[in-house]
Amino acid sequence: VTAGGAVTKIAEFPDHPVSTGLDFGSDGYAYVSYLGKGPFFPEDGKVVKVNLSSGAITEFASGQSWLTDVEFGPGGKLYATQFNNVPALSDDAVGPFKGTLLTVDTSSGAITPLVTGLSFATFVEFNGDTAYVTNWSVTAVGEIVKIENFSSVQPPATPTAAPTAAPTQAPAPTATPRGGVIGVADTGDGSAAAGGDSSNGWLL
Repeated sequence: VTAGGAVTKIAEFPDHPVSTGLDFGSDGYAYVSYLGKGPFFPEDGKVVKVNLSSGAITEFASGQSWLTDVEFGPGGKLYATQFNNVPALSDDAVGPFKGTLLTVDTSSGAITPLVTGLSFATFVEFNGDTAYVTNWSVTAVGEIVKIENFSSVQPPATPTAAPTAAPTQAPAPTATPRGGVIGVADTGDGSAAAGGDSSNGWLL
């Protein structure tokens, strides 16, 4: 877009991926994040890079859904914001405290969580070693989270599964004789139509 308002198309993203964030790398490429299509599976969230001369689009990183922004930060590292961290497969899948600030590995293309517990995060901007993240962005609350000394932030620890205790076998109950009489409960004639249960009997 020129200062005079003239607009020239550089690239067109195929299949309508809902492009969200944009930043420019020192390599001369534009980096764009994809929100993806609903219900937003991890493979649909991507970061692509665009050759500004040819318009060629190259998939750069993937594996996290609902990406809402991409931004270069301290040390030239690439980061992304995530609106929600699970696919929208149920009514309670989208909710607060499921937003994330992610790292984008420029060598492997892996996208991994760095700051968790955000709510509907949509944008990140860096000023030196301080990150500013828009939070609660689609609610009446709305806030900006400030993260100082950002380069020292460590990713959350991977939870370690607690050892599963071996189940204990309860002793078999001792039957109390009732005169040696075995009967069947009065549940009908055993057919489904009569309300009976043909698969279970009763020992009395």
